[in-house]
Amino acid sequence: MAFMTLPAFLARAKAPAAPQHMQRLDSLDAVRGVAVGLVVYDHLWGGPELAGSAGVILFFFLSGFLIYSTYDPRTYVQRRTFRILPMYWLSIVAAFLLGPWSVQIALQNAFFIASKSNWMSVVYWTLYIEVAFYVLAPLILLSWTVVSVIPALFAIVWLIWGPIVAPFYLSFCFIGLQIGAWRAGRLPEWLLLANIVVCVAASCFMRELGPAFAVVALAAFSAVWTVIRFGLPRVSLLSGLGRISYSVYLLHPLVGAAMLTNFDASVTTLVCLLVSWICYRLVELPFIRLGRVLTWPRVA
Repeated sequence: MAFMTLPAFLARAKAPAAPQHMQRLDSLDAVRGVAVGLVVYDHLWGGPELAGSAGVILFFFLSGFLIYSTYDPRTYVQRRTFRILPMYWLSIVAAFLLGPWSVQIALQNAFFIASKSNWMSVVYWTLYIEVAFYVLAPLILLSWTVVSVIPALFAIVWLIWGPIVAPFYLSFCFIGLQIGAWRAGRLPEWLLLANIVVCVAASCFMRELGPAFAVVALAAFSAVWTVIRFGLPRVSLLSGLGRISYSVYLLHPLVGAAMLTNFDASVTTLVCLLVSWICYRLVELPFIRLGRVLTWPRVA
């Protein structure tokens, strides 16, 4: 078989088949590619921590937007379960094999009840935020009043009473919901912008965040808002990377832990991309399709 270049390799990561209204926009996949690239740059290449923060914020914005855009209460739980858990559990198995973790800690991580000191990967805290958002989103979507104010209200409340900073990131998931509502014509743009201004301002006063983080959050919002409003030219490399981004996100700390002591960041990154592509094809896609097959009669 002829040698395949990296761009061609990533471009072959095809999105799962779905009805037209469920197809992901290539431009949003490209944003996912940028997001995971920023996180990998932070963790594997020693880039600034704010680069990783920008990538995480982008993921949360997109998560909220896509939940709004695809939400169907008849299939929501099943499809989210098949989308998130199989690859997450596979990464836990890999972390267990690579590190000195007990079965008890592995099970705690698998069911999102591990304490911070027992997280088996540096990125798992974001999965806790994501799952919390999945639980809250159906409740928020019951009321347009709540959708209209929840990001700003949550940011202010957490600024005043929040004991730890991580859940503050939920406000960015809520902004993502609002971006979806705005795109659907159900939320005025000024209200969306007012909410992001409040969230960004609140982050200036959060311990461990500060003004630099606020600037990054505003830049991430501007990028997502611009892409959704105007689109992007098709970029196969970034779109392909975006499609495998969940596997890359979960696996890059494990590949890094196994390889960085003996190999440089470029080799480690290439191996991570290869392993992630394989996992996407063999784990993510089959379970995504299984979730759709199991819920299809309900929406036919």
